[in-house]
Amino acid sequence: VPPTMCGSGMILINPPYLLEEEIKKLSPFLLARLGQDRNAQMTLKWIQKEHSLC
Repeated sequence: VPPTMCGSGMILINPPYLLEEEIKKLSPFLLARLGQDRNAQMTLKWIQKEHSLC
């Protein structure tokens, strides 16, 4: 059985501006290429939103 990324995740600290929009655009492409079946999914979730200093 080849290795899979079942249950894998990634945490980005201080992500670049507009990265969230880029990830949303790329998600369908990545799922089509990397997903192993129809149940493949991606989730984008903020742990903490940006703080305003003003």
